[in-house]
Amino acid sequence: MAILIRCECKAEAKLTAKTCPGCGMEFPRKGRLYKVVLRMGGRKVTRTIGNLEAAREIEAKLKVDIAKEEHNLQKKTPAPTLAQIWKRYLPWAMENKSSWEMDVYSYQRHLEPIFGSMRMDQISQFDVE
Repeated sequence: MAILIRCECKAEAKLTAKTCPGCGMEFPRKGRLYKVVLRMGGRKVTRTIGNLEAAREIEAKLKVDIAKEEHNLQKKTPAPTLAQIWKRYLPWAMENKSSWEMDVYSYQRHLEPIFGSMRMDQISQFDVE
């Protein structure tokens, strides 16, 4: 967990830094941007805010959330199934493609019976071949 100062050149430095490591300019006394960074299990959560006190409050809240396991960064939402993707794709295809009927035929005939209920992260290149 860290709070960093963020420069206009998008470089970041510790709170004690006087100058930006990226561009060499002095950090302004007013109008600074602070970035709260949390790293956990290979993932990163960041929040940028214009007030140091608020950044410290956000840092404390993230620590409490982690302690309560409410801010579980390890959880991933499951990948959608091919049928769910198809439901989103079909309206777009009907509006933007003249060959959308061929897409419907191909999906219903070849893809839906085999892959319709499979999650996208379960379908491999080998399966498609």
